[in-house]
Amino acid sequence: MSSDLYRAAAKLAKEQGASFVRAGAGDHEIWLGPNGKKFVLDKGGKSRHTFNKALKAGGVEGKV
Repeated sequence: MSSDLYRAAAKLAKEQGASFVRAGAGDHEIWLGPNGKKFVLDKGGKSRHTFNKALKAGGVEGKV
């Protein structure tokens, strides 16, 4: 399930103009949102709420 949440979050981010910047520590990824702010997506994340909060911080509209 966690990889499904990550895939959905990454797809939503890409559709709205966010771009992958670099790999972070462990299974984290740093992304640049459409609002110009960086945000972190965790490939092993298990909480839909955490993904939604990260997307919102990056200026990505919508929910996983």
